[in-house]
Amino acid sequence: MALYNAGRPISEDAEVVAYLEDRYQDHAERLVDILEHLNLARAIPNTPAPRWARIFGKTWQQQGFRLMFPLVDATGHMRSMRVRRTTLGPSELPKALPPVGYGCRGLVLACDRAVALLRRAIPADWPEGLLHRVTLVEGETDWMTHLLLRTTSPTDPALIALYSGAWLPDHSAALPQGTILTIRTDNDEAGHRYAEGVVRASRNRRDLTLLRGGVQ
Repeated sequence: MALYNAGRPISEDAEVVAYLEDRYQDHAERLVDILEHLNLARAIPNTPAPRWARIFGKTWQQQGFRLMFPLVDATGHMRSMRVRRTTLGPSELPKALPPVGYGCRGLVLACDRAVALLRRAIPADWPEGLLHRVTLVEGETDWMTHLLLRTTSPTDPALIALYSGAWLPDHSAALPQGTILTIRTDNDEAGHRYAEGVVRASRNRRDLTLLRGGVQ
């Protein structure tokens, strides 16, 4: 948390901005605004790296990992992070990783609305009878893509990114009555595994509605 809090605004890191522009083209500027305004990501600071912020004997910064994302537990509180490689071009390095010696089990990447739901902090002016909606995607890049789809309406779906073993029964238990979960993980073996994990973790919540794929 100390490293994340010391992070710089994304707009101040030219390499991170170039990475987002390459991936999101004309939408990059708006994405940077969203991430900064909601404090959903930061650029890694130019400070001495902790021993867990390394890979293959070099620091995250030296290896091109500059974009940090906070990971929260089922109570909506930050417990760890993931960092994404922003150096353009092919590499044998992973695209993203957690701190050395730690995984992502039980931890998700959540937007502000998702954090509020996990903390059971439903807005007092939430429309009566309107069900909450949560969209579950796979990884940081899909999560950022869906962030671009949100509107100014506070009733837009909350957005969560999943990793291996991330979604636990405690996450499902924290959601409001009748929540609709739309699972939009990738259509591959890993994506199906993540989706099945959400289904298993939600078995004790028969009031939840689970939708798979592109179903609205």
